[in-house]
Amino acid sequence: MLLFITDYYFPGSLALLAVLAITIVRHIRSKQEQSDAVVYQEELRKRELQKLLESRQERCILEAYPEAEFWDMIQKATDRAKPGYTFQLGVLRDMFSVQTPDDLIRLDNLYQKLITENISYDLTAAAAIIFKNGNIPTAILLMNLFIMQGEIFFKNACLNPNLIIGKRLDHIEGRGLDDLLADLYLRKTGVLIPLIPDPEIPFELAGKPWRQSELPSRYAELWQAFA
Repeated sequence: MLLFITDYYFPGSLALLAVLAITIVRHIRSKQEQSDAVVYQEELRKRELQKLLESRQERCILEAYPEAEFWDMIQKATDRAKPGYTFQLGVLRDMFSVQTPDDLIRLDNLYQKLITENISYDLTAAAAIIFKNGNIPTAILLMNLFIMQGEIFFKNACLNPNLIIGKRLDHIEGRGLDDLLADLYLRKTGVLIPLIPDPEIPFELAGKPWRQSELPSRYAELWQAFA
């Protein structure tokens, strides 16, 4: 009978090698199956997103949510939440979640009205100093921080961004109330929140444009506090 030296000195070595080989093959197969599953899920996500985008409607509800009730919800969310923008958003999300889809649209209409009527070059400058980015989305994020401070602060700070000095700016995420409303609408209806019709008058920032070199002198208090 033909014997191998490995059988003579290590009787179980061939069996161990066989088990190891099977384990490796199974591991490779499992990794491949996981990879295939990830690819499939990504393709499925893209198809679902395409379907949502292609079926998105223009909104017919154009009236705004009652502003006094909105500010009352903001105050209650601030009172209940731990300090910090993200915590306030979490409480506000729970409060918005009981609204009907139509009222979510009305809330978004009011939010858009508050932003478009109050955004200015001064706010983009404040965003540039505080967040190192002076584009419009960053300025709108800053305005969301103002909103969370309540009606009086929001309206005054939009005119004088220096009022943000001394306020807490920790626990900030790049999500606004519109993201919150859009997410809740999708969860409730399975479709994207309807698009806002194009305005009859093109949107323009209020105030005077600024240059980066002007920031330290033109917005001296903000510069000293945040630069």
